[in-house]
Amino acid sequence: MMLTAFAHDDDPARMTEKLNHATHVLYETGDDGIPDAVKDGNGEVVLGLCKRCGAGEIQLGQNSCVGHLMDTIKDLRVRIKELESR
Repeated sequence: MMLTAFAHDDDPARMTEKLNHATHVLYETGDDGIPDAVKDGNGEVVLGLCKRCGAGEIQLGQNSCVGHLMDTIKDLRVRIKELESR
């Protein structure tokens, strides 16, 4: 029941945009929070790593990014809590 209420209560265009956004977003030199494992001794990014889903090098060409699904799940949990508190 709550999911039905959620589906009717949220902006479908916003949810569709999130679900369709399956492109990896890679760390670039100068970004905040770059893991040391993908940087060289000078702090330059030398290995591909997705900021959103954590896929690296070989996985980047094999899979679409699932980071957007994690964001959507977080949004759904927040929205469900809001509906439950009504």
